[in-house]
Amino acid sequence: MTEICLVRHGETEWNQLGKLQGRTDTELDDNGIQQAKECAKALNGKQGSAIVTSPLRRACCTAEFIQEQLQIPLLKMDDFIERSFGTAEGMTVEERLTAYPDRIYPQQETEAHLEQRLRAALNEIQSQYPHGQVIVVSHGAVINYLLRSMCTHDMEIPRHSLVNGSMSTITYRDGAWHVQDFNMTHHLSHYKEIGKM
Repeated sequence: MTEICLVRHGETEWNQLGKLQGRTDTELDDNGIQQAKECAKALNGKQGSAIVTSPLRRACCTAEFIQEQLQIPLLKMDDFIERSFGTAEGMTVEERLTAYPDRIYPQQETEAHLEQRLRAALNEIQSQYPHGQVIVVSHGAVINYLLRSMCTHDMEIPRHSLVNGSMSTITYRDGAWHVQDFNMTHHLSHYKEIGKM
């Protein structure tokens, strides 16, 4: 059985401002650094095989704090990068609703492409670590999509529900991925229900 702990990166200034980040390479703010350290502390002692991170700095920095605690290999995987939101990146909710009331953002990554690359990433992890525990540090839209694609009728994953620094767990067994838990925040001393990506 493969187990993956999905960690959403720590908070950034754009999270605080409610700006859509996408591929824009923002950095952790002071609260985000604290959240990353708290994730590392919560995962200390976990028998992890590896840490896999998105190449964006907010994810890499979060992953580096975890790696410092666990002392296991840290790998960057482009397939776990945040979804591109095209010309809507950098806009607040209000600005996006004004500019794009239909919520269709020019140059946004398609859901089909998002699904394709995430499926490939999961297959690679499952193939490399068929009996391992892997920590994946990624982003709101990516983790939300993964969880919603795996949830069953008795577990509903709300859109945009993930807190910065939250953890969710999925497992691969009996030929399929399953959600064990999502948006766990017990390890965080301070967070906001921002819900922005």
